[in-house]
Amino acid sequence: MSTDALDKESILNRHLDEIIYFFQSTSYELVIIEDLDRFDRPEIFVTLREINGLINANNGVNQRVRFLYALRDDMFANKDRTKFFEFIVPVIPIINSSNSIDKVLEEGQRLQLEKRLNPRFLREVSRYLDDLRLIKNIFNEYATYIDNLEQDEQGDLDPSKLLAILIYKNIMPDDFELLHQQKGKIATILQRYDECVAVVEADKQAAIQKINEGAAEAEAQHPRNLKELRRIYAMAIADRLNDQCSGVRIRNVSVHVSQLTDHKLFEEILSSENIQQYGPQAGVRSLNLSGVQSDVDTKLSYAERKELIERRSSESKAEAAKKVQDLRDQIVSLRRLRFSDVLQANAATLDGDLAELGENRNLMEYLLFEGFLDDTYYQYISLFHSGRLSPADNNFLKKIRGFKNPDPDFQIDNPAEVIVEMRDEDFQRSYVLNRHLMDHMLENPAKHKARIDHAMKYIADNFANAQDFLESYYTSGKRVHEFVETLSGGWAGFAEAAVETRNAPNHVAVIMKSLPVSSFTAKSGQNSALRDYLSDHLVDVLNTGIDFELGRLKTLGIVVLSLAEIAEHASASKYVVENSLYRVTYDNIHRVMQANVQVQALKALQTQNFSTILSYAPEYLRQHIRGNFQTYLDDVLLPLEDNTEENLDAIRAALNYSDVTDESLTAFITKQDAVFENLDDVPERFFSSLFEHNLVKPKWSNVIHYMGVEEFNGEVLTAFLRDNDNSKPLLAEKYLHNDETIAVSRFILKNEDLSDAELKEYLAILPTSFKDFPDDANLGRRQILAASGVIALNTNSFSTAAEDDKIIAALLVRRITDYLKDKVNFAVEERILKLLLSANLTDAQKLSIILDLSSSSVAADAELAALAGPILDRSDVVLTDFDFSYLSAIVRNTRPIDRQISLLNRCHEKMSEDQVRQVLSELPSPYSTIAEYWVYPRIKNTEQNRILADWLQNRGIISSWSITFLGEIRVNTFRRPREGA
Repeated sequence: MSTDALDKESILNRHLDEIIYFFQSTSYELVIIEDLDRFDRPEIFVTLREINGLINANNGVNQRVRFLYALRDDMFANKDRTKFFEFIVPVIPIINSSNSIDKVLEEGQRLQLEKRLNPRFLREVSRYLDDLRLIKNIFNEYATYIDNLEQDEQGDLDPSKLLAILIYKNIMPDDFELLHQQKGKIATILQRYDECVAVVEADKQAAIQKINEGAAEAEAQHPRNLKELRRIYAMAIADRLNDQCSGVRIRNVSVHVSQLTDHKLFEEILSSENIQQYGPQAGVRSLNLSGVQSDVDTKLSYAERKELIERRSSESKAEAAKKVQDLRDQIVSLRRLRFSDVLQANAATLDGDLAELGENRNLMEYLLFEGFLDDTYYQYISLFHSGRLSPADNNFLKKIRGFKNPDPDFQIDNPAEVIVEMRDEDFQRSYVLNRHLMDHMLENPAKHKARIDHAMKYIADNFANAQDFLESYYTSGKRVHEFVETLSGGWAGFAEAAVETRNAPNHVAVIMKSLPVSSFTAKSGQNSALRDYLSDHLVDVLNTGIDFELGRLKTLGIVVLSLAEIAEHASASKYVVENSLYRVTYDNIHRVMQANVQVQALKALQTQNFSTILSYAPEYLRQHIRGNFQTYLDDVLLPLEDNTEENLDAIRAALNYSDVTDESLTAFITKQDAVFENLDDVPERFFSSLFEHNLVKPKWSNVIHYMGVEEFNGEVLTAFLRDNDNSKPLLAEKYLHNDETIAVSRFILKNEDLSDAELKEYLAILPTSFKDFPDDANLGRRQILAASGVIALNTNSFSTAAEDDKIIAALLVRRITDYLKDKVNFAVEERILKLLLSANLTDAQKLSIILDLSSSSVAADAELAALAGPILDRSDVVLTDFDFSYLSAIVRNTRPIDRQISLLNRCHEKMSEDQVRQVLSELPSPYSTIAEYWVYPRIKNTEQNRILADWLQNRGIISSWSITFLGEIRVNTFRRPREGA
């Protein structure tokens, strides 16, 4: 009934006669009217009341007819209902939201479903159901659906989800019909799944990109560690020093350039604008360091670069890698999350769509957010038939037919059916990059061989574009081993391409885990690429969390650059160390030693690294260093500035490595403070270096040993001999003359580079003499050689020496005994003899020479007479055997006066009075006055003077002599010459 239009014909006029006739011809007294409240139009009841009044007013109706209305309490506002109705009978409701659970459970019991349905779900959903007829209809339909669907699905359906679908069907029947066409309000919400996933995925991808950019920025910094960075800035500071300055001073602390890198005040020095510089010759000066950091890097400061390097450290890299991996896992897991979880995470995004549900929003939100109504709905709304595709499957096929590339994790529920629907060429395109499709094909490799081959070729040809798929498949694929083995088997360049991608760590980890051991033994470009990558980035591979057999690292022969980077991975670190799969560096050695020795031994690694290793290191470390000694030398021992205290055993061990360059070994030994006691067990090729740097003890046995080797260098030995620290002990030690030492003696004899003083010192300890002078010795050297006594006297040497008076004199002096024994064979001129008399000879030797002098030579040469006089005076030679000219010359030229008087006293008998007076006259005063007349000279009262006075008086040359009061001798001469005298 309706009361819509006033312009239409009234219902009373059209049907009133029939209505009245009905009650006239029947005995009905009660008319029950219900469900009119659904129109929500109170005007209907006014019309019905009018009809009721007309019926009762008609004379032909014998009974009283009453109208009974069943309607809601809220049909009339305020008190209108009490005025309108004659009598109101309240009806207590059978069901409402608080007790609907009872009716729901009753229906479940009726259909024997209580054990299958989730009690909690029933209790919660019943709160939204308050219509008993609706509840009964839902469960009646449930019974029908479950019987048919389970027969086809073999019991795999979720009873609670089926009930949720039927609740939706009965609450929103129109929208349910549209769902079959993927239209309607609920379909719209379900289709927003991909969008919801994409929003979360985009946020996580942005977070990954930020982490990777930070890691890449840190990796791009040239220095590998903080020490290298400090060294760069230390060099920049050193460049600003004046030429004569060798260090800087801050807070009254002097820091030498060589100490800058490791000094605790380094960062304070670098951040200062003005400090002091100093040097031994330059004193203290001001040093301006402003701008030094920008000189090194115009974009980043030291502190910023330090932070980047610290971010690049193993701990930071591991932390960053873990964050990235967690985010990637979360991205991959998005597709594995329950549909309801994704919707809940994006509730704000779906708010507009949920608002479209109107009064059904709360119920539908519950079904959607709790997971009872999701993307599996298609299994519950129709019977299964062969070839059925889920909405997701159908969506996938729509996308690829529209030339769009679905995400690698795009859900495919029935891959077998999807593959049937795909074209052959689809497997040669990006459409094949779906982990569900790949899993299915690899589960049936024989059936899908052609498709797999096409897929692998596409991946190989478009490797850069396949990274998202590979990343997803490595994480979530079910046939990763088979996939990697298949891809690698058909593409030899897989590993080489993999290490160049952004996802290289995952690629390498999966390759290491998936490929058979045999594939790592063959020498190939693939293994080379893996080896190089793992050597540089093992920590990145380990950080992926993908475990693989560590023995494959040894098979590949990797060389880890830094043990510190993999320290967090205990098992891998232990394996790498024990199998020597790391580069020999100081930091790596220190880390290995740190785990095996006491702290005291670790301190010695700075000053005696090799010695400490030989004494304390585990055998596997010693073997590793032995196998890589060249690297150990170049990268560890030589760069260690303080490594100068190696012991001799360690140095000898180092020198005996045959596969190491002599340059490196030489640089190593010349840094050391240790001095070799002897050259035993030292390779001969290093003798020169030891002598050159005074690293061998100065002993003649070492010199003799050195001169006996093929690598002997005369210049080096000469420098060694000239060093004052070496010459002192050598000169204090004499060596014997034998076949081994003759070379040393000859070397010294002929050495033109020794100074005269040095040569004289070494000649003095030579244990042998030589027959002649060296041919190329100059006159000065010959004189030194002659004077040293190392040249024998023979006709050859005499002939050579005779070229120079000093040389022949020196030779004769040193060989005086030989000369005096064989004077007849050596014709020595008197000028040479005079030189001999000036030499340091004994009186007997000189007397022998004097006796060979001619009287005329002595008389004519005052110098010669002066040399001969003292010798003759001290000898027992009878002077009267010489003539007056000889005697006069020696008395006259001898000094001092006492020696002259002594000689005169011994030879006066050979002289006449006149000759005596002549000699006296030539003596110094007062002796010369004795020859005069009428004088009284006084002379000292000595024995020789008294002898003189006696024989002068006895011979009548003087009249007398006496001792004065003062103790002097007074000589009294004659007044005039005696007659006949």
